[in-house]
Amino acid sequence: MVTQTGKAVLKRLASGQKPNRGAPTVADCPAGGTGAAAGGWDTANNRNAAITSINAVIAQLRAIGIIN
Repeated sequence: MVTQTGKAVLKRLASGQKPNRGAPTVADCPAGGTGAAAGGWDTANNRNAAITSINAVIAQLRAIGIIN
């Protein structure tokens, strides 16, 4: 079920405005560990690619005001 807060945020986004409600703060995905098994990825390259992609999504969400 959609809440009044959710409806207000969607209306602001649809009109090109940033949400003005308490956006959660989200930390970047950590780039840690060693070897292919760090974080459960099959290769270190796939792990690094996933971290890069996740952080890009987080940056976009911050840019439009959905998260801090």
